[in-house]
Amino acid sequence: AGDKVDEAMLTVRANVLLEVGRVEDAIKDAEKAVKINENYLSAYMAHARALAYKNKLGAAYEMLKKAWVKDKENKKIQALMEMLDREIKMD
Repeated sequence: AGDKVDEAMLTVRANVLLEVGRVEDAIKDAEKAVKINENYLSAYMAHARALAYKNKLGAAYEMLKKAWVKDKENKKIQALMEMLDREIKMD
């Protein structure tokens, strides 16, 4: 009960919540993770995926852009941004 919840734990939980369809809870955990450590890129990616599930593609793309600015060489971020970009253009 008194254990400290860190950004990694929140990000893992956000990803699990997303898998079981609890998208709003996943978004909340990912937001908390980003606030705890704005350099933890996995939290941005979890947050973006959760937003995409809610069909908030523009917001998801913007979240990934924030992560990309911190690590422009990250292939996972680039791949997710490209995927979202294609989805946005199809809308």
